[in-house]
Amino acid sequence: MSLFAFRREDRRNLAVGFVSLLTIMTAHSIMETARDTLFLSRLPATDLPWAYLAIAVLATIELQLHQRFLLPLFRDRRILLSMSLVIGSLITVGFWFSLDSIGSSALLAFYVWTGLLITVILIQFWLLLDDSVTVTQAKRIFAPIAAGGVVGAVFGAFIADFLLRIMSPQELLVAAAAVMAIAAATPFLWTKQPIMPAGTVEALESEHRFPFRSLVRDSYLNKLLVLVLIGTITLTGVDYVFKSVVAETIEPEELGFFFARFYMGLNGIALVVQLMGAGWLLRSLGVHRSAALLPLLLFAGILGFLVGPILVAAIGLKAVDGSLRHSLYRTSVEVLYLPLGSARRARAKNLIEGFGHRGGQALASLLILGGVGLGLSSPQIGLMLLVPLALWLLAIMATRERYVELFRSRLRQGAIETRLELEELDLHSLEALLNALNSDQDEEVLSAIDLFDRHGKANLIPVLVLYHPSTSVRLRALEAFSEARDPRFVRVARRMLDDPDCEVKAAALRALTAVEPDEELLAQRLETGRPIEQATALVGLLSMPECRTKERQSRLDGWIRDGSPETRSALARAIRHQDGGDFHDALIALVQSEEEDVALEAIRAMTAKPDPRYLPYLLPFLGRGLHRPAARRAMVAMGETALNYLDSAMRNPAIPRKVRRHLPRTISRFEPGAAAEILIEHLREEKDDAVHFKILRGLGRLRASHPSLRLDQGALQEHLRKILSRAVLLARWRAAVETQPASKRTPSGELLWITLRELENSALERASRLMGVLYAEEDFALVWRGLKSENARVEAASREVLEATLPSAIRETVLALVDDSPTVTRAAMAASALGESSVQLTQESALGAMLHDWNEALRCIAAHQIAELNMQSLQAELERAQPEERGLVRETIERALQILREGTAQPEVSGVA
Repeated sequence: MSLFAFRREDRRNLAVGFVSLLTIMTAHSIMETARDTLFLSRLPATDLPWAYLAIAVLATIELQLHQRFLLPLFRDRRILLSMSLVIGSLITVGFWFSLDSIGSSALLAFYVWTGLLITVILIQFWLLLDDSVTVTQAKRIFAPIAAGGVVGAVFGAFIADFLLRIMSPQELLVAAAAVMAIAAATPFLWTKQPIMPAGTVEALESEHRFPFRSLVRDSYLNKLLVLVLIGTITLTGVDYVFKSVVAETIEPEELGFFFARFYMGLNGIALVVQLMGAGWLLRSLGVHRSAALLPLLLFAGILGFLVGPILVAAIGLKAVDGSLRHSLYRTSVEVLYLPLGSARRARAKNLIEGFGHRGGQALASLLILGGVGLGLSSPQIGLMLLVPLALWLLAIMATRERYVELFRSRLRQGAIETRLELEELDLHSLEALLNALNSDQDEEVLSAIDLFDRHGKANLIPVLVLYHPSTSVRLRALEAFSEARDPRFVRVARRMLDDPDCEVKAAALRALTAVEPDEELLAQRLETGRPIEQATALVGLLSMPECRTKERQSRLDGWIRDGSPETRSALARAIRHQDGGDFHDALIALVQSEEEDVALEAIRAMTAKPDPRYLPYLLPFLGRGLHRPAARRAMVAMGETALNYLDSAMRNPAIPRKVRRHLPRTISRFEPGAAAEILIEHLREEKDDAVHFKILRGLGRLRASHPSLRLDQGALQEHLRKILSRAVLLARWRAAVETQPASKRTPSGELLWITLRELENSALERASRLMGVLYAEEDFALVWRGLKSENARVEAASREVLEATLPSAIRETVLALVDDSPTVTRAAMAASALGESSVQLTQESALGAMLHDWNEALRCIAAHQIAELNMQSLQAELERAQPEERGLVRETIERALQILREGTAQPEVSGVA
């Protein structure tokens, strides 16, 4: 895999990480060959569990000392890693001097030392790298960096095999120490100083007293701990079974060459896996499925003890372990740490290494010693590993939900929840609302009255509020009392008939008529009151059959035709509050008034007195912002009849566009099931971009308001694929436009490029909204904003949520389309993921296809571009693309054809954005 195939911002981290891990693992591979050869040739394999146990205990102590004393002293991780490698090199040389003089105890100590050293070195290396990358970068470069480790292991095994021909296994320690000393210089190749962020060391120091408790309390870290613990138990068992079978089968003098060649071949397989499959598997399967591949293959390998030769089964088991543990599995586990902040990640790695890896080694050692004590053979111990393998798989999948939730939390940081649910009023709420009625702020008093009214608790509003100094408060209170048919207000309302404000007098008269109609009072006010009072009284009299006369009906008609706006508004308000009377014709006449206030009051009255005859008159108001909310409420009040009417209006091309744009949102306010069915049906057929977008918003509103609503998932999935296919096509067209040489770029070409980019972004936003409908558990609006964020870590968090939520083909398409690669690369990747042709289009074929697109603006710009470039080869295509009806598209194409026939195009040079 070429370094130069990676992005510019990745290359430095990749190169330094690759070289650093290569040299570290080269030294470890040489040391590992010497260790296994010396140990198994001089000591029995049954001593291995004691070595594992010692490593577990001492590594736990070592990590605690490292955390308590070294981290506070060395905030620069480069110095800490380099110093550890230098010390490791010196101690390894010390073992070379002492192995023969001390004897078997030195062999045990050396075995333990190698385990301690590689534990600390790898923790420090990965922490150094983690602080330098985002999770998105990690998925791109962790696999090839881990490949550096595998290359080092292969190289180390090759060196060991060569040196064993001219020196003893013990002398390999000098070579390992020399390579380790070289590795000590690699941390300083980083251009930026990866210093631990502020607070990291303090956070680590704060965990000294109760480090294990912090793991138990954290719902994500305790799952990671269990995963690492059970995985280590299993892999320690695999290591023991392999080495014990080899010790029983291979002659001691052949062990050195066996281990050197085995590790060289094993790491060669691991290298192939890492370079050819690890990165692809990590992106395709995701973190958790990739991590689960190792235990799944080990499960199959253990079954080999039942059917094949013991040595072959043991080698196969170790081959699976060695080829995946330090490549795909290690990369996957490292990515699982990336949702954590830097301080939390550093603390977690140290604790999990101590309690997970070393605790797992200790438990595995005790279990192996128990099995040996019971007289179990190596194959029988291998079969016992089926139990922890099953638990290991469960532990891996248990981290998935919390892993994604951590990225969701990162996206939600700083977001404000604006959708509030109105709960039932309890005693404390009522007390707060009653106190609000005493406020000196009119807005607070009005809000309190609204809440009482909305909850059907208007009977709890004190009548004294009618004495409030604010006219708007008294008017709203009278309305609430009348709608609740609460007679407590009647006496006060009668006094309000003498209020100096005629609006208050008219409101009091309306309220009294709704609760206790008084013919004498109404007749008196009809003759002596102000025009607003007269209008109110007239409606009140006409609502009572016994008071309805031709003269009064004629007066109503006259006022509707010739009355002042105030009088007609008063008529509409009075009609809204009366239960009796037939005022349908009056409301139809009033709603057609040119005065906005009169029409608005008429619409409100229609809401109180729903009738299908109003629908044709209400429909145009959906295109008028002031009246739209009231018109929607009026239509919803008419129920299924109005819904069917709106469905028909969606199919009617004669409906003005400014009205059609607001039909989907209006439909979404009806009964959820029926509304969703209608919107999904129109989603398939709608060609108008604006209306299509509004349909998606309407479906999103329905899903947000009714999370359990059952929708046609098949139809929505099919449409999501259709939208993504459109986005892919637009990206391919844009890639073709970008192939135009700079010397031939034209103004139309620049406009075409911008238009294609905007259309592609629009398609992706639509896809995001539709994904929000399909997967209601995710906030895709937040995810979409995260993908557009300039903060690399927020963008990476959005990608992780997408990867965890979407099915594979859709996921890969979306991630390719939002990638920041060149357009031609994005288009090819997205097309391939969607199963479509990824062959790059020529500019000629792309422009020819654009001429037949349903977007008129795109067709016009494409025609302009063809003319400016004098593309004679597309003249026939232009002729075929001419629409029959006159319009902008036809005129533009005719002009382009004229230019081509005359050969008058003069392309102008312009830079493409």
